[in-house]
Amino acid sequence: MDDARAGGPPAEPFFDEFRRLQPDVDVVLLPPEQPGDVPVTPAAEADRLAAVAVQVADDVIAACGLSVDFRFDRWEQVSEAAYEHLTRIRVDRATGGAALDDLIRVRDFLVAAGWRAKAMDTPVPWFVAETGEGLWRADVSLDGESLFVEVATAGLRLEVDPT
Repeated sequence: MDDARAGGPPAEPFFDEFRRLQPDVDVVLLPPEQPGDVPVTPAAEADRLAAVAVQVADDVIAACGLSVDFRFDRWEQVSEAAYEHLTRIRVDRATGGAALDDLIRVRDFLVAAGWRAKAMDTPVPWFVAETGEGLWRADVSLDGESLFVEVATAGLRLEVDPT
């Protein structure tokens, strides 16, 4: 059977079942974004942006006195044609109160460095921060007694797969 059912929505097993269970909810499937107008970032510039993200994470650790229990630095594919360099750290604390104090110190440090921070409307403490030029972002949250800090570049179109 043709994927475009006689002028109806395309066949998608998950959404077909969703439509069956929720007939009063409209489901619109958008085509994937095309990477067309995003310029390719040269490898040297991508490496520089990644190094800044790693340095920001290192600065957060040092300035906030964090004892890191887990860390990774790597490139991740975020869409068909875009990658971001991600540094993720986890700090395990004895109490949730200490982890919350860490989160506040991280937020204050980033804001003092010129980042814009926005609290997320969630049941757990969580904020997202970004630089004025939008080249880097930080995602900071609590999970129980652990603080998670991610510092990433913006999604970049690269000439070669860095992963």
